[in-house]
Amino acid sequence: MKYKLVAHLISPELQDKKVVTDEYISDYERFSDVRNGESFLMKYPIESNVVEEFDIDCDYVLDEDGDGIYLFQKM
Repeated sequence: MKYKLVAHLISPELQDKKVVTDEYISDYERFSDVRNGESFLMKYPIESNVVEEFDIDCDYVLDEDGDGIYLFQKM
């Protein structure tokens, strides 16, 4: 299935210190769960042309690496 990158949250260690608040850190921990996909999309949306394929069939896919959390939405 194809998914488009629709939201992301940069790792607190890589984000500007002015942006990293207690709420930001809490969000980073909370949004690592795909069940929060819709609220993640509303709070941290991005414009992106990035499309990935995942071998799964669900509305949202979360992908996390050392740089942050990425939310993909099924196309």
